[in-house]
Amino acid sequence: MPKPVNLIIMVEPVAKARARVAVIKGHVREYTPAKTRNAEAEIRITIRQNILHALQWDTEAGPYFPAQMPLRLEALFVIPRPPSTPKKRLFPVPRPDAENYLKLLQDALNKFLYVDDSQITTVLIKKRYGMMPAIHLSVREDVLEGFSSGVPETPPKPLESGQRLKLGGSSGSAGGKNRMF
Repeated sequence: MPKPVNLIIMVEPVAKARARVAVIKGHVREYTPAKTRNAEAEIRITIRQNILHALQWDTEAGPYFPAQMPLRLEALFVIPRPPSTPKKRLFPVPRPDAENYLKLLQDALNKFLYVDDSQITTVLIKKRYGMMPAIHLSVREDVLEGFSSGVPETPPKPLESGQRLKLGGSSGSAGGKNRMF
């Protein structure tokens, strides 16, 4: 089983931009904006250097986490506070969305740290202001920790015709009658 990956990537977080479309010589071409491509490459280079050093893993051997392994990804995106933002504002609520930062990070890690981002089963994203822009990344195997999956082991019995669904459980319901929805 691979060791968890915990890294601080010292790059300014960039949100994933939508693909652009251009017509060149009568043909429609779709392309990724340069800012997005450059940010993904910078993240890959930084992670490659850190992983080679910290985990003694050769990137030529393929993705670090094997296929079909469920993964938990936690990411903290530290972005610089714009000068116009009041100091009392603790969280960066304006655009871009935290999910767009995450999309770029996941695409940068795809086929490199893991085989496909569909392996990620649990995600925790945070977006905060800070002095030094960075991405704090943690990726590890996902396991159920101390709670049930929430799925009952046996399915509930279907209601028989004329049977009503009882909700609430309190004896003080309106009129004391069961309600049906």
